[in-house]
Amino acid sequence: MSNCHLSGSVIKDLLNECDKNNVVLKPGMFDLRGNNLSEIDGVTLFGLVNLIYNNYTFEWWYYILSVDNLKSLVDECDEDGRTLTWKKLNLSLINLSSIKGSQLAILLKCSPELKHLDMSNCHLSGSIIKDVLNECNKKYVVLKPGLLDLKGNNLSDIDGVACLLKFSPELKHLDMSNCHLSGSIIKDLLNEIQLKDQN
Repeated sequence: MSNCHLSGSVIKDLLNECDKNNVVLKPGMFDLRGNNLSEIDGVTLFGLVNLIYNNYTFEWWYYILSVDNLKSLVDECDEDGRTLTWKKLNLSLINLSSIKGSQLAILLKCSPELKHLDMSNCHLSGSIIKDVLNECNKKYVVLKPGLLDLKGNNLSDIDGVACLLKFSPELKHLDMSNCHLSGSIIKDLLNEIQLKDQN
């Protein structure tokens, strides 16, 4: 049903009717790319994430979703502790400047199978990333992604970026190109890498 001009309310009605009639929906059975689901609520989006065929990568922009949709999804996950099964999440080019570090931390906590997170060119700041790390520390969240893409965000005000490695034992690739990083930030990061190798 890709590029069918379906709305979030239509999808919500579909899922509700399937639930009422005890219709079992199998993971990966829907292809909804190219439909504007921006008005979808967090409950419906949560139910839909595991049903959408996405070739293992959930591309946020395929469904015209925004940061508000992400916040609604996070609120739904945080409310009852349910988890999302996606392995790759692409939020590239979505304006995340209004998101809180605590919300991103909850997203990571609720995504135990997430291996690849792309947040390139998302208008993230260094303070948001720092807040994410602080919240992960408070919630004992270990960052799972082996590939983290932060390129194109202005992280010039970041403090303690080296802590990212402490909370990301499985991190294999970190892209922070075009992030306005200073020499001192890179020095701290390299020192942390050296300490990590020694341990």
